[in-house]
Amino acid sequence: MDAYDLCNACKKGDLAAVKEAINSGISPNEAPFTDELPLVAAVRGGHEKIITYLLNNGAEIDLSEESGIGSDKGHSPLTAASFSGNLAIVELLLKRGASIDKCSKSKHSALFVAAKEGQSEVIDYLLENGASLAVTCGYQDRTALHEACAWFHTEAVKSLLNAGADINVLDEDGCSPLQLVCHPELKKGAAKEITSLLL
Repeated sequence: MDAYDLCNACKKGDLAAVKEAINSGISPNEAPFTDELPLVAAVRGGHEKIITYLLNNGAEIDLSEESGIGSDKGHSPLTAASFSGNLAIVELLLKRGASIDKCSKSKHSALFVAAKEGQSEVIDYLLENGASLAVTCGYQDRTALHEACAWFHTEAVKSLLNAGADINVLDEDGCSPLQLVCHPELKKGAAKEITSLLL
């Protein structure tokens, strides 16, 4: 077995194969040519028992994949769980010591990713557990509120505003969350509702 086999076993939920790979000396922190980390693969598969096993056997909880093409690349375990909206795994990772505001190699924090994907339950949980509204992410230095507005996620915007998100903060391009909502888009209904929340 090699690192690629370990990642596949993690993704498929094959705990016996994962144990075999780890016991043979394969590092839980080694990424194969696909750049996917075993722990992140287990998170993507939603396999809590494998996540726990990997963490108990040396997997680094904040280790991030290399950044790649696509929105589901360059994740840490916590940002991957936030991306998919898997609240149970978000809870597990935080209880095991994941850094709530740490940005992955794709320059995204868990809150930022949850806002981008409209994962309102995850957003609420992260905020309840101390996630910072002020962290800026991505290549445009946007806040979670910027991102929720840019993708027209009304419920996410509500959660962030209720938690005290700054509506006046500007991204690297000098845009406020409101300006992102006003950009011409097809989701005019959502844009109108979000605009009313920001004004």
